[in-house]
Amino acid sequence: MAEDVTVSEETLTSALSQLVNLGRILLQKARQEAAESLETFVPHKITTLFGLITAGAQLYKSLGVKKKTEAEAVWQKYYHHAAVREQVEELLELEVWMFCAGEQIYRSFGLGSSYAKVINFSCLLQYSEYETNNRELPDVPLRLLEDIYQLGGDFLLDKEGKVLLCHPSKNPLDRPPVKDILKAVDQ
Repeated sequence: MAEDVTVSEETLTSALSQLVNLGRILLQKARQEAAESLETFVPHKITTLFGLITAGAQLYKSLGVKKKTEAEAVWQKYYHHAAVREQVEELLELEVWMFCAGEQIYRSFGLGSSYAKVINFSCLLQYSEYETNNRELPDVPLRLLEDIYQLGGDFLLDKEGKVLLCHPSKNPLDRPPVKDILKAVDQ
């Protein structure tokens, strides 16, 4: 638990700084690649951003935690230190850029937002099946309710990031048939 984690201010500042610096490099590279061609970036170069997974894992290991919430609890304890506060604020700036870039990538996959498609009669009736089958609707984290009209989709990428299957949903219940997914895997 994060309450039990003890790190020095220097260790925390250094770990956050490493994540921020590597994050800047990765996001700047992704920004340049996306600016050159979003059509090429999404299927072939989006894996550049996967470096953030390794960078985040390094932060967690440095702090002796396993989850983002635990890391946040650690830096909240030290937030009154200017150096920690500066690194956390820079990390949050990177997160905002990533969110904005994500929206652009989201649109490039042909996804959108639609009240009429998300909150429609047939969709709501289909959700009522949960109740008749004594199933609960999944809990949705509050951060995901910011745009509840956002449509999703199903995408299959290979190891290099090439898009093998692209299925933007026409409504929240629209999913590709399993045979289409298996066909894409076999190609």
